[in-house]
Amino acid sequence: HAHTCRGPPPGVLVLHAAPADAALRGQAELQLPPLTAQRPLHEAGRRRLHALRLGALLQACLFSAKADSFAGGKVATNLELHKDIPYSIKKRMVDFLIRINNGKWPRDAVDRLLDENLPELDLQQCEIDEADFQHLVGTCTKLRALSIGPATDTMLRELLAKNSVLEQLSLTATRQLTSKGLRIIAEKCPQLQALKVLDSDRITDKMMAPILRSCSSLVELNLSGCKKFKGVAFKALVSSTKKRPIELEKLDLSGCEISKKGLRYVLKLCPSLNSLTFSPLATHFKISSPEFVGLIQQCANLRSLDLRNYHFEMDSVLKEASKTCTRLTTLLLDGSGMTDSGLQCVLTSCTQLEKLRFRYGDGVSDLSLNQVASNCSNLKSLALDFWHKFNRLSVTDQAIKSLLQTCTNLAELSLCNCLILTGACFPETGYFPFLHVLNLSDCIQLNDFAIRRIADSCPNLNKLELNNLNNLTASSLESVSIGCPHLDELYLKQCACFKDEAMKTMLSVMPRLFMHVTRFVDSDLKGVLKEVHCTTVNDIFSKYPNTYRERAFERT
Repeated sequence: HAHTCRGPPPGVLVLHAAPADAALRGQAELQLPPLTAQRPLHEAGRRRLHALRLGALLQACLFSAKADSFAGGKVATNLELHKDIPYSIKKRMVDFLIRINNGKWPRDAVDRLLDENLPELDLQQCEIDEADFQHLVGTCTKLRALSIGPATDTMLRELLAKNSVLEQLSLTATRQLTSKGLRIIAEKCPQLQALKVLDSDRITDKMMAPILRSCSSLVELNLSGCKKFKGVAFKALVSSTKKRPIELEKLDLSGCEISKKGLRYVLKLCPSLNSLTFSPLATHFKISSPEFVGLIQQCANLRSLDLRNYHFEMDSVLKEASKTCTRLTTLLLDGSGMTDSGLQCVLTSCTQLEKLRFRYGDGVSDLSLNQVASNCSNLKSLALDFWHKFNRLSVTDQAIKSLLQTCTNLAELSLCNCLILTGACFPETGYFPFLHVLNLSDCIQLNDFAIRRIADSCPNLNKLELNNLNNLTASSLESVSIGCPHLDELYLKQCACFKDEAMKTMLSVMPRLFMHVTRFVDSDLKGVLKEVHCTTVNDIFSKYPNTYRERAFERT
């Protein structure tokens, strides 16, 4: 139940979350920051803000109380009651418990959430020892999707001895991951549909060939950072005597040093691909722009094309993509060698674009921004990377404002390092109800007024990045806490303008929020990056005092 009471200061809403079931005892209380005189609102606006926050905070209150009960061991002895928790919530609670334990596997707390029917786990950022991993895979025997960090042959043997229905597997390679481990995947995962093996300097085509031959349902393959993979292993798919149809639809070969022979096999895969990623494009030979254009010509079914860190003549690639890949929904580009001409070709032809990212180069101006605003009505994600000082001359604040007035259905927006961005660029009556992710890092002209306007117009933000902004005060944190009740992630890296108390106050009223901050503990002012939550902030701030924060602030 929720109610206003006379005890707290005027304008504060107190929420009491009653137990959802007999397994949760006690209450959790949250207080909203007061709507002070500095924030005058009409009564309708006040009611809107409270209504927006009410649902989010009730959910957060219950979720945090649940997680706290597990973390503290305050659980009813009848653990059967916890089987009623939906698996989607269990996964979120496991993720939450790992994060508040600084990435370490909290076995005592997590054990209460694990059972044989749990379908999915993400342990990519989790430190887990061998004994705990054996216990985990022995308990959760029906996993369909699993992401783990550094993996070894032994871990894969333990995992796949107990889980025979795995469909998605993601791992980071180590020196202890050899051909034996990959053969185990080939033998034990006949239903595997997605495989991600990252950052290996040992995995070769010969080691990958058994997986490509045996996992006939594989539709997604990511070998990003596997430098010794040349692409010749794809012969198993394109030259099979059984002539089984190629199922592969998504391919990421970023950082793989593709050979000439390997590129020929990749070309034969292209007609079936709907997603192709080279970020960066690395080859064992010097590939020319015409050769890459020839590859694009084979990709008529492509839906996603990622060419970040691609440093050839971009216009020729874009013009070919505008002819061949007209069904593109995702396009990620580097600005090097790109002009308005090439970008406008693809914007005009690829009318289904939902996600667009490009870095500004010498040849890109307001014309391209205006084209985005007028042609991309389906756009859900837009990222403009302003990476050189000359961008101040190549784009104007009026173009940014026109873009923001038009693209109100965006779910993600990044205007990183836009030196001309101010609060005036955001429409006074603007409203972005679908915006969940916003990155304004290094937009150094933003101030408290701008952050307030942005927060008031983006009530459903889940992630906000304000890295390296030092023209702000505690008022900005208050604006965000009031205007963005659903916020889960706030990035304040290299922000020396906030005192500890201001950050603690914000965390105390937003129990879902994880804040990423820089602690200036040494005189070198390099800082230490830390992730804090309302349950960990006091301990982390004590261990990493912000001793040199003021000196870092003066340097800005």
